Amino acid sequence: MKLLLAVALLTGFAAPASAGQVWTVDDNGPADFATLAAAVAAAADGDTILVRDGYYSNLDLSGKALTLVAQPAVPPAEQIGLHQIAGVAIANLPAGKTVTLRGFRLVKSPFNFATTGAVQLVNNSGTIVFEDCVLEPTFSTAATLQSSGSAAVFLVRCFATGLAGQTPILVAPQPPRSAIAAVASNVYVYGSTIFGGNAATASFPSDFGPGGPAHDGAPAIDLTGGRLFVSGGSITGGKGGNNNFNGTDCAGAGDGGPAVRLAGADPQLHLQAATLTGGLPGTASGACPAGTPGPQADQQSGSITNIPGVARSIRLSALVEENGTASISLAGAPGESLSILFSADLASGLWIPNLQGGLLPGFPMLVFKLIGMPPSGELELAITIPVSLPPEVGAAVLHAQTLVGFVGGKPLLSAPSSMTVLRAER
Repeated sequence: MKLLLAVALLTGFAAPASAGQVWTVDDNGPADFATLAAAVAAAADGDTILVRDGYYSNLDLSGKALTLVAQPAVPPAEQIGLHQIAGVAIANLPAGKTVTLRGFRLVKSPFNFATTGAVQLVNNSGTIVFEDCVLEPTFSTAATLQSSGSAAVFLVRCFATGLAGQTPILVAPQPPRSAIAAVASNVYVYGSTIFGGNAATASFPSDFGPGGPAHDGAPAIDLTGGRLFVSGGSITGGKGGNNNFNGTDCAGAGDGGPAVRLAGADPQLHLQAATLTGGLPGTASGACPAGTPGPQADQQSGSITNIPGVARSIRLSALVEENGTASISLAGAPGESLSILFSADLASGLWIPNLQGGLLPGFPMLVFKLIGMPPSGELELAITIPVSLPPEVGAAVLHAQTLVGFVGGKPLLSAPSSMTVLRAER
């Protein structure tokens, strides 16, 4: 098995179209650049930027096909304060181009009170991938990730939460926000944890503000038109604001938010082994009643399709040097056969109904057949990457995804993953 995988990778990397140069960024140490803005300005399509631990701001990747990887790679549970980027904007990415960010904590700058979230995606025909990322809100009146007119947005093993409702001085309570708000976009969420923002407690008029009833919790994901595919992980609506009783009157509790809200022109939700939970209701106060629990889905329009079976996934090492050892982690149903799809080309980002998912690897593609998952449904492989990159190439990016034969009468794509192979001297 390991030998065949090695041969497959060697063949797939023979002429990688997504290969390019490597740049390093460190805001407090020796590197090619001290800021991400400078690195992005210098980089060309297909280049890789290795970002060392630090605090960076205002990342604008508009129109460029780049791979950004945190170095060293850090899983989402350990990212507090590490590899932090305040404000990511990607716009007008042409079809056939790919932007990949892996291992970052993405937030909105607390000093920027604009109406955009931590991540802003606008009019992208190409593919955008967030892998092992944390997306957090900070003082914004928008969803943490906003996407408008984006053809393919992947979130793989990410954690995202919406902004909680606020009660600022001299104004009425402000509503909470969604973690993801997508308009006319295709969004693929794999093995991720997504929370809608919790609403603030209701308040009465005072010298500090006009007061007002509590808001409802925010949807974790708000989809207006477009498509949302969720496999594995959990999606939870925000908690409604608590009621408030002043001894005479009730200020009013909020209801829990839905895990997902569907609105607009024919939004399509596809669910596969994902846990959707409506938000908790706002609590009662004295004689004042509690709110109502949120629904799994607030379906104002569109369709919901459930796909049977367990969530499937593949996970590659984030970084590996040529001729180094990489790990591949697979998850699926015990005993099932699957194929591993490899591509060293640009990602495709295509929605393929007959494969029940979004396809990340591009073409040409190399397929490796694996017969039978173990009883545990999990498999760990360690392989050598027998690749010698040309002197003018600093790195090449490998995209991978598994394909399972016939789940619910059709083949099924797993969660994808990407790996960057570096020239050894770097």
